[in-house]
Amino acid sequence: MPDPEVITLQFGNFANYVGAHFWNFQDELLGLAEKPEVSAAAAQINPDVLYCVGENLQGQQTYTPRLLLFDLSGALGGVSAHGAGYSDATASAAATASSVVSTWGGGVAVHRAEPVQRSAFLEHLDQESEEAEEAMEDRRGSHARAEALEQAARSLDSGDGVRYWTDYLKSYLHPRSIYQIPGVWHGVADYAGFGEGGSVLRTDEAREEVMDRLRQFVEGCDHLGGFQCWTDDMSGFGQLTADMLTEMRDDYSNVPVLLFPVRQYAEYPANAGSDRQTNGRRRWQLNLALSLALLSEVSSVYAPIAPPANPQSLPHLHWNPHSKFHASALCASILDTLTLPYRLASNPPRSPLGYPTGRVEMGSLAQLLAPRHIANCAAVAGALPCPAIPAEHDMLAASDRRTEGGRDRPGIFGRGTTASWTPGIRAGADGCTAEAIVLRGPRRAGAPLNTEEAAAALDAALMREGVRCIQQRCVVPQPLPIPLPFPRIFASTVLQFGDVLTDLQAPLAAQGHLGANGVGNGTTSSGHVECVPVLTRLANTAAFGRLAEEQLQRFQSAASSAGGRAMLSSWGVGQDEMLEVEERLHALAHAYSGEDSD
Repeated sequence: MPDPEVITLQFGNFANYVGAHFWNFQDELLGLAEKPEVSAAAAQINPDVLYCVGENLQGQQTYTPRLLLFDLSGALGGVSAHGAGYSDATASAAATASSVVSTWGGGVAVHRAEPVQRSAFLEHLDQESEEAEEAMEDRRGSHARAEALEQAARSLDSGDGVRYWTDYLKSYLHPRSIYQIPGVWHGVADYAGFGEGGSVLRTDEAREEVMDRLRQFVEGCDHLGGFQCWTDDMSGFGQLTADMLTEMRDDYSNVPVLLFPVRQYAEYPANAGSDRQTNGRRRWQLNLALSLALLSEVSSVYAPIAPPANPQSLPHLHWNPHSKFHASALCASILDTLTLPYRLASNPPRSPLGYPTGRVEMGSLAQLLAPRHIANCAAVAGALPCPAIPAEHDMLAASDRRTEGGRDRPGIFGRGTTASWTPGIRAGADGCTAEAIVLRGPRRAGAPLNTEEAAAALDAALMREGVRCIQQRCVVPQPLPIPLPFPRIFASTVLQFGDVLTDLQAPLAAQGHLGANGVGNGTTSSGHVECVPVLTRLANTAAFGRLAEEQLQRFQSAASSAGGRAMLSSWGVGQDEMLEVEERLHALAHAYSGEDSD
């Protein structure tokens, strides 16, 4: 029986920025699976879970993401929404010709904006693919093309290098994967309020079109395992997400939905004028409350993700919080790791580092984290890159020091070494009832560590924490592969395979290595980080009760002002809907406090 398939839904521009990085990670894994020296570790992650597998005219295997995404019109930049080989210029000309009224005998003037140019990275990527297929270039030409592609990838990290998420997306998408909201244009419409997307699925025609697109992917599955969704919930795509997931309930009521609201900022960015900032902050508070109340109700697990507000929480990364390209890369790195348990192959090949552990289907993961639907929120914490695992005698010595000190201090996997990636929830918050932990690409002393030893070290560290809750842990040999168009955000302390200089006990020397995914020895930096170990923790915690109470108070405060009432009214949120939001937040707060909700 094949592994259960998963369909991905992406709602909104920032969610699609995140998605572009996520699919680049998958593309990187597909490439590694074709390299004999490292293929086993990469092949332990089953691409069939996320991809529709087919064959092109040349008999080569093709992988198309099982994906439905939503964005504003014009958000694709220079990339066509009609699939490879069909240009938007051709589509535009055809649309113009068809719109001319045949009974009109006068002159016709056509005003057309200059088409958006594709990024240099995509142009070089296409050239390399074409020449590889034709096998016409010599080795010298191939090297020159590779250098040009690398230079184009580096240029993405310049000030204006990325204007659209398609500028760095390597995967080809199915034409039916892309739904652009008609009449609402990227770069023109603000679309910053949660309720602004409430009109998208209002007509029967629109609902039928998007559900038909989704149905096409569902029918291609042998065993649908669930939906994974990321949404730009601090915008009009929040309400669109709520409407879409509500529509899906009728047909797919027993299919789990993991919902990850993704945000560029963990808190409101205070960079506007006073009047505008007051209005923006009010909208932000309304968005937060509506997201928590409405989106948690239509999902199996609700787990918001944003880069930590304090950059010092990620000491080995140098990133620009105001860059969508950077912030989305961080979110995607955490998402790719969080979702590994249900993407692992049920019958994986053995790698030199052993088998992965902790595979679980999405439904079981959702049941672990949210056995009661009313309390289905989960907090995300993570270490990127994850520190190296100390030698066994060092871990025992550290354990003795903690015992002598009279209290449990954070160990290498402790909550003190991971940053919070969920706004409003601190890392290591008390009241954890269930937790899913993923460790990928573990390393020790500048070399990869086999899964058996890594799992034992992780189990010992978790036991020393003394947290009494249900824990599911997953250990995977394959580290996070860093694609060419990933931003250059790693500090100089991060070496080629993700080792951090401060973690090493002796000066590093050049060593041989097996390959680009770090499943071999050697950590000498070559100027580009090829892969990194990552640790994530996804936990159902009572801290969401406090967060729900805070959101309720702030929602009531914002909604009681004239500006707040006008804003909600413009989104179609009336008095009855406001009461429903308040009741849901109140019920969440009670559920996490252990009290029965009304």
